[in-house]
Amino acid sequence: MSNPVFSKQIELRGKLGKDTVQMKLQPKLEDADSVEGSYLVQGGKRNHGNKILLAGEITGNKLTMEESEDGVDVSGQWDGELIGTSLRGTWQSDDGMRSESFSLELVPAKNSNKTKKSVSSK
Repeated sequence: MSNPVFSKQIELRGKLGKDTVQMKLQPKLEDADSVEGSYLVQGGKRNHGNKILLAGEITGNKLTMEESEDGVDVSGQWDGELIGTSLRGTWQSDDGMRSESFSLELVPAKNSNKTKKSVSSK
């Protein structure tokens, strides 16, 4: 894996243009330098509430992904770079007619191994 951040499932939240998006990515089992996942638009006009599928390649801190709204045809491309906990770059529609910048932040993983200590009065 060229970047350890992408070696496990991650969640990102932020802006695609003016729209708020929530993205989930995980490594592809068959290719250590590839990711797959999806994103949702929260509010805004673009595919509100519909899950949009993603698949892409990682090279160092660079991430290139194609998206598909219907699971078959490519509907857009994401080109970004991970700097610290921020993924920033440009999204472009498949026809090249629309382009938007994006800025997403890694959501800290919830540590399910830690449980609250119960206080005993014995």
